[in-house]
Amino acid sequence: MKLVPKYGYLYIGHGAYEPWISILHEGQEKTWLNFDRPKNVEILHIHGKVLPKWAQYLDKLHERNRFKKWWISKSQIGIDALFLSFFRSWIPNWKNSNKLKVRDRAIEIQSPDAYLFLKWKDIGLFSYFLETTSQNYLAITTTSSYINLSALSDLFNRLPEKNVYFGPKPYDNSFFVSGSFRVFSRDVVEKIVLNRKLFRGYLLEDAAIGKLLQRLGVEPSFIEPNNLSNLDSVIDFSESKLSQTVHFRLKSGEMHDRKDVELMHLLHNRFVNRTFE
Repeated sequence: MKLVPKYGYLYIGHGAYEPWISILHEGQEKTWLNFDRPKNVEILHIHGKVLPKWAQYLDKLHERNRFKKWWISKSQIGIDALFLSFFRSWIPNWKNSNKLKVRDRAIEIQSPDAYLFLKWKDIGLFSYFLETTSQNYLAITTTSSYINLSALSDLFNRLPEKNVYFGPKPYDNSFFVSGSFRVFSRDVVEKIVLNRKLFRGYLLEDAAIGKLLQRLGVEPSFIEPNNLSNLDSVIDFSESKLSQTVHFRLKSGEMHDRKDVELMHLLHNRFVNRTFE
């Protein structure tokens, strides 16, 4: 009996400013996004509302305070929890976007592109997914990621129909899936949107989703993380695992001197050479 393919969306989340724009165009667009697409995988780029320079500075300062002395961190958590309680029911709108100038479709979620509001950026795209598609699965990744589209297609076909919350651990003993790559089944996306008032707004976005799903009884399914942060790690990656691996995180260097593009092209050359052997 012929298997009916299960369909999924791959959403690639970006910041619509540097260095992410360069990584998108010089890295992703010239490597894995240039490969032929499996029929059961659709791709969409998303970004939030771009902040002015002064707001970007405040956003970074706010995040640095998370890791300051305990009384600074605790004070900020209390303020964040109070402020964000006013947004518990909010579902941001979306609109088509040409800011990224990419091959695939792009939309702008009408939420500030700030760490503090990443949870609502997710809620906006979850709502878009539910209202405008009938796909089985939603996969979300980032600008610094390389996706093996063939392996992603196979993954969609292997996953169970419901209760899917899948991806790599950000660290040992983590209770949530890393924001660098996550896959949700449609029913789980619906649960998140319906129960968005239970979000702990002061948590980072991927941890907040994990905590919410933990509360709703949805258990994560973890895969081994593939964080390739230098040239040697890309060169030494197992040949036997290459074609089966769905996601690679290529985050390297400081914000003003990122090496993601170089790593992406090196990894892509390994895929190309393997394809034509």
